[in-house]
Amino acid sequence: MRPEELKDLVARMTEELDHREEARDAAIHIGRQIIKASKRVISSIHGGEPDGKALKELRTAHKDLRDALEGWPELLQSNTVNNSLQEYAEAEVLHRIIGEGDLPTHEDLDLGPVPYLLGLADVIGELRRMVLDNLRREEFETAERLLAHMDTIFDAINTLSYSSDVIPIRRKQDVCRGILEKTRGELTVAVSMARSV
Repeated sequence: MRPEELKDLVARMTEELDHREEARDAAIHIGRQIIKASKRVISSIHGGEPDGKALKELRTAHKDLRDALEGWPELLQSNTVNNSLQEYAEAEVLHRIIGEGDLPTHEDLDLGPVPYLLGLADVIGELRRMVLDNLRREEFETAERLLAHMDTIFDAINTLSYSSDVIPIRRKQDVCRGILEKTRGELTVAVSMARSV
């Protein structure tokens, strides 16, 4: 390359980087929408009345994010995008467990393994809240069913053993183990007390 051609080359690269930055900015904006809609979906599930409008907004925002990042796979793997996709996974998985009693796959949700598995781990904390709500109402069968989902999820994610560069799940595994043990103990005590009355 001749020195005078370098300026043209850099101009072409600048144009590509400008488009990449536009995609990144769009992803950040849409990611915020995903996080807000996810929180509304999860909150409505805890309230006993799943918010269909929030779920629709969540799914639309997820599609918009995928569309905005088409052609930019490196941005799809960024921490910012992964964080919002993790929230999306958490809301969708919780909705499916409560609504249909099963778990969606990452393919069902059009997600890669990392945000799916991290979101799946976060569902354990949401299920704990629901177990405690059911214990207060003395709905032990429902609490036991939810605990079984917690066990299933933990057993699956606890098999993962990767460096945090591949998937930062080790800390979540430890937190989930503690949550599960505490929840199991509280359920056992509640059931025993109910039987002794």
